[in-house]
Amino acid sequence: MQTLLVCLSLQIFASVLASEFSIGFDNKYVTEGRDNLTDGGIYWLSATKDLSESYSVNVSVGDAASIDYQELLLTLEYANNAKNIDYYLAYTYIDFIVDDENDHELTAGVSTLVLTSLRPSIDYVYSQETNGSFIEFTLSNEIDINPRSNLSLYLGVAYDYGYASDLYDGYSHSMVGSALSYWVDDKLSLQGTVEYNIAGNDIKRTDDNKNQLWCGFRFIYRW
Repeated sequence: MQTLLVCLSLQIFASVLASEFSIGFDNKYVTEGRDNLTDGGIYWLSATKDLSESYSVNVSVGDAASIDYQELLLTLEYANNAKNIDYYLAYTYIDFIVDDENDHELTAGVSTLVLTSLRPSIDYVYSQETNGSFIEFTLSNEIDINPRSNLSLYLGVAYDYGYASDLYDGYSHSMVGSALSYWVDDKLSLQGTVEYNIAGNDIKRTDDNKNQLWCGFRFIYRW
């Protein structure tokens, strides 16, 4: 019932206020190099409203396909650029619906475009619940295939400081992936992602966590 109410609220938000709506599925729920679910993938519904040129608000709901797990995320983001440097600051409230737990997270990131298509970026997140942080360094390259489609190739390395594991500080994992986007028209686009995560020593020491390969897709509608 809680999930149904959340989804209905999200649909109302999307139809009345949102400027972007997406629906998708990931065959695994992988974050910080770890699979967060004991079995199966996760469906996602997401709606974003641009409040101004710099501010936006997002509501996302995740519902696991094979187990009883739901997650609600509410995010307020500020994004801007200065002298060819893009940056953002965001606050996210996370509600773990089934467990009746929640978290407050602060995120920030910077990126810049070099050599025409290469984009190095740094992303940082702090969790109030764990009192820990997580940092990712990523290098991506976007390739325009034709006027309606492009391919983004990326690789990165991540470090955990009490965010995903309270027993270890340091190198978490490396990642390599690709995201293919295709615009059906000016409003509707399709996106597919494939990513491989190479586990560091802290992830490898647990029996159920290892290298992770996952893929996902999104239908994105903008108006």
